[in-house]
Amino acid sequence: MKRRVRYRPPAEADLQDVAAWYDAERPGLGGEFVAVIQHLTARVAENALQFPIVRGTIRRALMRRFPYAIFFVVENGVASILAVAHLHRAPDLLGDRLREEI
Repeated sequence: MKRRVRYRPPAEADLQDVAAWYDAERPGLGGEFVAVIQHLTARVAENALQFPIVRGTIRRALMRRFPYAIFFVVENGVASILAVAHLHRAPDLLGDRLREEI
């Protein structure tokens, strides 16, 4: 079942910040990061329930090339992206943001 995917404002800001950081490291790398995120988002849209629940109703979709994941919930047929987060650098951000969803 194809779902609509919606980025919440904090997740959209995460995506833009990370892409800008990667572009500063190497021009064009931010675009590559965004392309991988778009592919992962399309996978979430196609089958959101394939991704594991990590806390409460929050699911996680891991990226392969970059050490990031998207965290999302499925509500009313829509996958809402809560965060785009580095897997080792953002536990406090994730804790606060995801705690609100539980």
